[in-house]
Amino acid sequence: MVHILYLVHDIHDAAVQKRKRMMEDGGAQVTLGGFRRGAPDRNVLLDFGKTENARLVKRIFSILKACIRIFSYRTSFENTDLILVRNLEMLVIARWALICFKLKKPLIYEVLDIHRLMIQKNIISCTLRTLEKWAGKYASAVITSSPGFLENYFEKYNHLSCDRLLTENKIYPALSKTPTLPPTQKPWRIGWHGMLRCKKSLDILIDLSKFLDGEVEVILSGKPAYDQIPDFDSLVSQSNHMSYTGPYGSLETLADIYEDIHFCWTIDFYEEGYNSDWLLPNRLYEVGALQLVHLARAGTQTASFLQNLGLGVSFESPEKDIYDFFKTLTPESYKELTNKYNTVPQTCWQFSHKDCIKLVDQLKTYTDL
Repeated sequence: MVHILYLVHDIHDAAVQKRKRMMEDGGAQVTLGGFRRGAPDRNVLLDFGKTENARLVKRIFSILKACIRIFSYRTSFENTDLILVRNLEMLVIARWALICFKLKKPLIYEVLDIHRLMIQKNIISCTLRTLEKWAGKYASAVITSSPGFLENYFEKYNHLSCDRLLTENKIYPALSKTPTLPPTQKPWRIGWHGMLRCKKSLDILIDLSKFLDGEVEVILSGKPAYDQIPDFDSLVSQSNHMSYTGPYGSLETLADIYEDIHFCWTIDFYEEGYNSDWLLPNRLYEVGALQLVHLARAGTQTASFLQNLGLGVSFESPEKDIYDFFKTLTPESYKELTNKYNTVPQTCWQFSHKDCIKLVDQLKTYTDL
């Protein structure tokens, strides 16, 4: 059995827990460690402390503190077959640990987002890429969740000479139920679920629901990013045709979250022109598995993915085009959109147990096992 040390930016992150479960179900023994956004977990032996989202200076100090304390975790690094690290900060800490302990362990770098600081033309971006090049010099492979990251970042800068693997953000484990769909008629209900951090998206949805006054309703679920939308609560409460149902944290509740939804918002302007254009988000797969209709922005990796399958609705300018779409939408045209989802297999949206075994076998190729 391969033993994987999995170092992450947030031990409580749902995507982290999904990847850990996939590796365990694929036959690996996984030790989880890293930073956290919430309270300590006594089951996690490598607790590097608490960090905050988007607090770059504080996170730098947290990384330095973890590097200073690295000798406390020597046994975990020695007693592993492979180190899988999620994001740049974990790559730096792992590289430092291998130097300090004079170890040669396979190092796999998992990248699920490309922050705008990594691709700008300034001293900070150049420094970060140089740091990534140094820390990833002996990495065996990079795992990314979208071809857009490979094309627009790793191939463009080409500063890591290692294998590049693609593992999408598909659902795991498989969904056990599907939501109840609302009547195919007005009001049309749009769901926006997950990390709610795009202020422009919120403004568009507020204006749309206000303009169509009862013909469109918006339901929000997930975690609002108050550092990006500090007035989120007041904006939602003041909108007559918009509601927020609260956060969610497990796949078991997905069907309930998407209950009575016609369309799902898979549009993101948060890092428009960069990460937002390149990613294939979790909600893309959630919506597809539940056979609801995606709303996407043309020119993005998400829109390209959907267009290749003949699914969803893509807008050149969502802030303008979406009004005409809903004003002219009929029950018949909506049924045409939903019927297309019946032709797409669930393997497009969800991982199977065989996929877990395949992932672990792929990782094992970088060890001597």
